[in-house]
Amino acid sequence: MKNKTLKHYKRKKFFYRFFMRKSPRSGAMFGLAWMICFGAILPLSLWIFAKITPDWASDSTFNVIVWAVVALLFFTICLLIYAYGFLTFAKNFYTILRNDLKKSRFWKIPAFISAVWYELAGILLLPIVIKKKRWAGLLIILLSFVFGFLGYMLDTPLQKWWCFHFGVAYMLFCAIGVIGKKGDFQRKAVYPLFGFGLFGIVLLASDFYFYTRIQSSQSELAKVTQCGIGVADWQKRNASGYSINKEPVKSFCKVYMKIDMEKYQTPEEAKKYLAELRKTQADKFIATEKLLELKPQRISYNWVEPGEPVAGMLLPDLQCFRTAAKLRILEMRANAADRTVIAKCNQDMLKFREWCFYNETLIGKLYAVAMESLRLDALSYAIASGVYSKDEMIKLIGKSPDWSKQYSETFASENAMSEEFVNRLKNASAEGIQSLEIPSSTKTFWKFYQKFAPLFVKMNIKRDYLFTLNYYLKINSLLYRDDLSGLEKKKMAYLNYDSLCAEHSIASQVAPALSEVLVRIDRMRDVHQMALLAAEVMEYRKQHGKLPEALSFLTQIPLAKLDHKPLMYEKTREGFRIFSHTHKGEKPDEKDSAYSYRVHLDGKK
Repeated sequence: MKNKTLKHYKRKKFFYRFFMRKSPRSGAMFGLAWMICFGAILPLSLWIFAKITPDWASDSTFNVIVWAVVALLFFTICLLIYAYGFLTFAKNFYTILRNDLKKSRFWKIPAFISAVWYELAGILLLPIVIKKKRWAGLLIILLSFVFGFLGYMLDTPLQKWWCFHFGVAYMLFCAIGVIGKKGDFQRKAVYPLFGFGLFGIVLLASDFYFYTRIQSSQSELAKVTQCGIGVADWQKRNASGYSINKEPVKSFCKVYMKIDMEKYQTPEEAKKYLAELRKTQADKFIATEKLLELKPQRISYNWVEPGEPVAGMLLPDLQCFRTAAKLRILEMRANAADRTVIAKCNQDMLKFREWCFYNETLIGKLYAVAMESLRLDALSYAIASGVYSKDEMIKLIGKSPDWSKQYSETFASENAMSEEFVNRLKNASAEGIQSLEIPSSTKTFWKFYQKFAPLFVKMNIKRDYLFTLNYYLKINSLLYRDDLSGLEKKKMAYLNYDSLCAEHSIASQVAPALSEVLVRIDRMRDVHQMALLAAEVMEYRKQHGKLPEALSFLTQIPLAKLDHKPLMYEKTREGFRIFSHTHKGEKPDEKDSAYSYRVHLDGKK
């Protein structure tokens, strides 16, 4: 009998030490704290377990069984760990209810339910805090109900899990610490409330900061582009354009031929190839001529489905403009000495360029650069013909477009797509984000991040969007910095995309490589200047009967926009070329067309 009593005492002592702690109140607080802590690390543990699961798990039935056993053990251990806090809280909360409300075993069932449904625990605590006049406890319980309401408004189960464990459960933890006897108030239990309050203030201040900064940057960008930069503004402007499904644009957008410009350089080759194309591709020549009868204007994009995002719209086939321009180049090569043909083809090329100008997207402006480059290249054949005076060639070449203004306009469409991308990230669920065209590593990280930390996700989106806006403004300011060379501008605009991707910044997805655009603009300006210098060289040839040995006959040698070094000249086997250094500071190859302007004289120098 004595040994039986001793064993019963040892079991009871172990039970009270393991579950009861020093008092029912401290025991309930301990059990709740245990569940809160485990609830915080459980989602992370599950994610890590899923990540370390070997690939061979699905290779065979045996491997599936092994994985199932390991998974079962893992979840059993997790369940046992969580059960400790669950039982500790339920046992002690039952004792609190029994002591402070009514001595009855009825409270066992509500106490166990409260360990799962925290709102019930708050309801059961209400009469206790009112009876003891613990008004601070009443306020804390009401706050727990607020957190519970917010939890039901969240999207995913794991977001709700976090809200309940870091909101409702912690409020109850503080409330239980308040319900002790007078003079026995555990102030330390509510100290972390100040941390939560400070955290909330920081979030609100950060949200206000990003909101005001974004509004300011958007207003500044709207002034730069001189139009609305939002998605709705973009769609409104698009609706006013000439429909891509309307003739002759519809037929013209089917104009595409693979033309090797290096293959048909001589007048004879160009004439022969053009005659062949006019027979086999007559419909494309007709479509091109009909388009040229229209005034250059905006082409209206069309959506595949209503509500399709801006970035997913069907763009007009800008490649058709390049094809049409190449056909005009063949005409100019075949008829370099015919003033009428050259004048018409040159005017057509300017129209193609204008059509591309009206496309306010970045790709549209890049095609406009391509049109200008092709036009100036074609004029090199007119220069080589020797029938034009310097003044006539200067008139044909014309003034260089205001490329800075043209590229400033692209920020309206770029921001519309950035803003839309940001909104999709804000509203997309953890599963929906997988449909976006972003790297798989970013998708995996975002899926985890979106589920577990929705507040931080929204804050990071605002931070990254503000960075993107300010980057657009920075690029715009560099567009007008004529005191800087193109290479200097590129260096100042450089973005480390590897770093941005490593930080999972949306700027790495929505901010294009605009630093390269700065170089391309100045290269285009250099080509325009080179064409003017080529006309000067041919004027020298007319007067002296031979090509100059250097550009020393000029009163001043222009500087390249690319590196602010003098443009260079040399005679070649075919004629001559004017060139600048490459972006690497090297002399370009003789056949290079990116940094050179070549004039072919057919051996007659």
